[in-house]
Amino acid sequence: MKDSLIQQIIAELALPEISKVDPNLQQVPDIEDYTILQKLTQASVPAVLLGIANITIDENEEPEKHNAAGRSLDMQLIFPQNYNQIVDSVAEYAGASVQEARSFLEQIAATAESVVLEHLGTDASILQMRDHVIGEKHKIFFYLPPQLHIGALMGDPSQDDRTKKMEGPFSNIVHKIEDSLSKPE
Repeated sequence: MKDSLIQQIIAELALPEISKVDPNLQQVPDIEDYTILQKLTQASVPAVLLGIANITIDENEEPEKHNAAGRSLDMQLIFPQNYNQIVDSVAEYAGASVQEARSFLEQIAATAESVVLEHLGTDASILQMRDHVIGEKHKIFFYLPPQLHIGALMGDPSQDDRTKKMEGPFSNIVHKIEDSLSKPE
């Protein structure tokens, strides 16, 4: 079975493994025992991937700009609004400095782009990269700490909803339906 994007990014950077959020407690089990690096990893990897999955086309930009190969992901594209607040949220969650969090998020973004391009080929567009990540969006939610409020900071508070972290026979069916409906045509 293919590793998830989260696992691939963690392996690529030799980062510590992260845990799924307990949907009932709304926190990562034993998070108080995590090191700063573990907390940075727990917060940053799913946050960046969720940001990539939510890339939208600004109607003031030319669509070709996002469809053109060779344009790399930058933090303004991944988090077009509230980037500084997202950095602050990650830093606070991890107990790290703002500069450490910013640098770590940028490193995760560069690695995420590299991992996705390995799957799609180097000529993939931003929108193709986004679509690839959307295919794993429900898996990303399992690892995203709700304390970050990333969904609200990105302008979609529904992404912080605890039901996105639930697993089980019925929840898995709903996630599959959700995945198929969220994929662009």
